[in-house]
Amino acid sequence: MKADEEWVHPNTITGDAATDERYLRRDRINEYFWREVIKGNHILFVAPRRVGKTSIMKDLAGNCPDGFVCIYENIEGVTSRNEFYRRLFELILQCVHRSKIKQAKEFIESCFKKYSITEISKSGIKLGVQDINYEKEIRDLIPELTKATVHAVIFLDEFSDVIHKLKKSGLHQDAIDILHTLREIRSDDDFRHFTVVYAGSIGLEFVIKQIDRPKLINDL
Repeated sequence: MKADEEWVHPNTITGDAATDERYLRRDRINEYFWREVIKGNHILFVAPRRVGKTSIMKDLAGNCPDGFVCIYENIEGVTSRNEFYRRLFELILQCVHRSKIKQAKEFIESCFKKYSITEISKSGIKLGVQDINYEKEIRDLIPELTKATVHAVIFLDEFSDVIHKLKKSGLHQDAIDILHTLREIRSDDDFRHFTVVYAGSIGLEFVIKQIDRPKLINDL
């Protein structure tokens, strides 16, 4: 650089995920991702920390094709089976709530009445109904997404970390039960309007190997 030239800081970022003009889109990854989702596949998305995994997922979630609605959430703080199902239940409703399609709005209105919802926002959902069996409600809710005529895609960042922590804290069976439920959902045609992206910096295969249940993710 010449002495009389002014140094210009490059448009880079350290710390949080790169978004908007700071993000360089990986078109080939985006195209491959949506091709697999459209085929009906659920996605296992694993990469080491600090390589851009979250940036890619946020870009995918924010730029989905017509007919799809997406939401990204880091669930690293989940510490129990019930909390996992509650977060997933809320994310599904938040996801559909983002759709502008008439049928989706009508579907959400029916959910407002059913669960006495007073608010749906980025920070969560306020429910008037207490003592909800979230696992059962998820099983009932997802097949109903056909009425909303949208395909919900849920990005669960640090999913493998949640399973790993449940196992380490003595909740071994809870971790297995979550994996069983999600596998059942993936294999049931009634859940075809729903896709989960299982993401994390810990390889899910490594976690599954520790609990000796390889068949629970061999379809991913």
